[in-house]
Amino acid sequence: MKPRAALLIAGVFAVVAAWILTPIGSPDLPIWQRYTPLAFTINLAATYAVLGLALVLTAAPGRALHRVRKLGILTASAVVSLVLIESPAVVLGHDYQTSLGTLGPEAALGVPFRANRLDPELIHVHHPNSGFSGRVRGNLTPMGIPGDPYEVEVAYDSRGFRNERELDLAEIVVIGDSFVEAALLPVEETLPVRIEKATGLVTVNFGQAAYGVQQELVVLRRYALSMSPRLVVWCFFGGNDLRDAGNYEELREAYDELGGLMTARLTDRLFTTNAVRKLKRLLEEGRLSTLARRHSGIFEGPDGGAERIYFRRSEGPWGERLFELATSSLLEASELCNEAGAAMLVLYIPRKFRVYEDFVRFEPDAVCLRWSSNDLPNVLGTWCAENGIAFADTTPALRERVARGEHVYLADDVHWNGRGHEVAAELVMSIALREGWIDGEASR
Repeated sequence: MKPRAALLIAGVFAVVAAWILTPIGSPDLPIWQRYTPLAFTINLAATYAVLGLALVLTAAPGRALHRVRKLGILTASAVVSLVLIESPAVVLGHDYQTSLGTLGPEAALGVPFRANRLDPELIHVHHPNSGFSGRVRGNLTPMGIPGDPYEVEVAYDSRGFRNERELDLAEIVVIGDSFVEAALLPVEETLPVRIEKATGLVTVNFGQAAYGVQQELVVLRRYALSMSPRLVVWCFFGGNDLRDAGNYEELREAYDELGGLMTARLTDRLFTTNAVRKLKRLLEEGRLSTLARRHSGIFEGPDGGAERIYFRRSEGPWGERLFELATSSLLEASELCNEAGAAMLVLYIPRKFRVYEDFVRFEPDAVCLRWSSNDLPNVLGTWCAENGIAFADTTPALRERVARGEHVYLADDVHWNGRGHEVAAELVMSIALREGWIDGEASR
């Protein structure tokens, strides 16, 4: 074999191997989602180099040098253009994620670090009196789910929480994570506002996306109890609150290194990275990926209409240490509430799959068919009863609504829709009346 042919064949094999070996996503994903922007760019550059090599090696006698010159001019022009267009990101710190609209759903809302401020105990919190307005897609859409983004408008108070007015006193406080903050929903549909409307009692939202129980305990000590509440509603998400309990310890240990997370990395700010991301979005627009389909089920409403509902995962097993970390914070919170003369209700929030699993039709290859729900609600409920803490699981009430053909979660996101918040507010209201934490007159 001639050296030129051998060199060309080796180059082709190297490029093919690069495209085969560098995908990081599931084979069920479209090709555009199986490569990081960096890997895709490097593979594309390698493919260009091999095509250029083929152009030179296959030139007629005496024409190879001419092709090398043309290829050199073309390559130099591309490099100079790329340097010029990347200069704002490299020199001035410009973020092409904002100008090209390629921020992810969580980054766009400042969760958990982007556009937030660091705090030694809370780790992160929204900036005081800040806000966000724009279009944000559901957090399951990166699997390859078609659909329109949500029109989002959120405003945060002087403490960095989602309240549209400043409050120094409140009769009810609601503490939790992104389920309580509910950034994808209008503020009037959120759990705290619904509780206030139902009870007639001033209610404050102390929910913050990506918080775990230790951070929520800090919120209780630092902000909530000073408002002299009669009731503290502590929302516990079974999907990740145990995991977050373990993560909190790691974040505290690495706190001094978290400052770098407050700004986007250079590789994320580059034009090249975001041009690839934009191209991916344009090519995937309106297409349902195999991965998304296998993480979904068909839900049939009472009118016979069918809709595809997407799931991230089920509530899996947990470690004893994580349970102990979480419950020790709940126990301390209960003691602080008792000392302050406030009742405390732990409100369990399940993952979407636990609520919908018996009411959707899964296709034969759906990964959801291999999932099963754990017994965390029962275990946590028993622990609360043993420690004199009021507990309520929202799962039965949510499942009842779904059985009637109503949606209680967003189809392409892991969080409740407005009806889910309504169900939770009704449950809180009924328990508060039964326990005498509020009276019937206050709720009228």
